[in-house]
Amino acid sequence: MTDSSNALAHLPATSSLPPRVRQYADHAKAAKTRKAYHIDCTDRLDQLRMPVVIMHGKNDRSARYALAQEMHASITSSHMITFSGGHLFPLMGERQRFDSLIETLRPVSEDLL
Repeated sequence: MTDSSNALAHLPATSSLPPRVRQYADHAKAAKTRKAYHIDCTDRLDQLRMPVVIMHGKNDRSARYALAQEMHASITSSHMITFSGGHLFPLMGERQRFDSLIETLRPVSEDLL
């Protein structure tokens, strides 16, 4: 049996599909996204040994802030950065702070690779 994530890899981007076909492709993509919300690896977080930066919006309605705090507590090598916004904080509201943090972290991450 083929892995569903690889089974659709050969298909063109949904934007290039005819509208009638696109609605089914978009539905499949949405179903995969919903499925991702049900993956729970919290019991394995303590196995992470590399540096981890957790950036989370305090007002995120998609994933509660308490979950990010639990993740941070479970990963001994983690550092948590809190933003005041919601799940789109990098794009709205605190874009400049987010970009600055990414630029600060870039040399560190390149050294790890």
